[in-house]
Amino acid sequence: MLLPYRELDCPHVDQISSDVWEFINQQTDVMTVSCLRKHFTWNFIDVRALIVGVTSLDAWFRSLGLRLRDVAATVTTSSKGLEPHKDEPPVVAKINFPVFNTRDTWNIWWDDHGREIARIQMLKPMVFNASITHGVEMGQNCTYPRVVLSCMFIKEPKHLLEIP
Repeated sequence: MLLPYRELDCPHVDQISSDVWEFINQQTDVMTVSCLRKHFTWNFIDVRALIVGVTSLDAWFRSLGLRLRDVAATVTTSSKGLEPHKDEPPVVAKINFPVFNTRDTWNIWWDDHGREIARIQMLKPMVFNASITHGVEMGQNCTYPRVVLSCMFIKEPKHLLEIP
């Protein structure tokens, strides 16, 4: 049995978030007007460029024994949030890394009967179980755009979701 999520300790989360934000703005088109017109975007980022451009993020993942395979920036620009869904297999364990404006935004998980089983404001990186129905709720005091990195790895970090 795997947990819905687990927050991860990242001593330099603020600096890494700032480095990623700078990378996204300077080396991708994620924050362009055409991308931001969408309510919730899933924007794949070149992994090699991210690793070279944000060595602090790569160093933190390597400290966990993880190597990035795919990464996408999710950008939310409206109060609608993200509807409940399960991610497409085969990926189960992903790490979401907060980049910009994640205060008063809530990641939520539901059981198969639609009952809420977990909720967390994303202020730290977290590994989460993408095979459980989940979504994002925007609070009344959140700021837009909300930007999060969704990270997938060569070897999934399922061990981080195991119940101790």
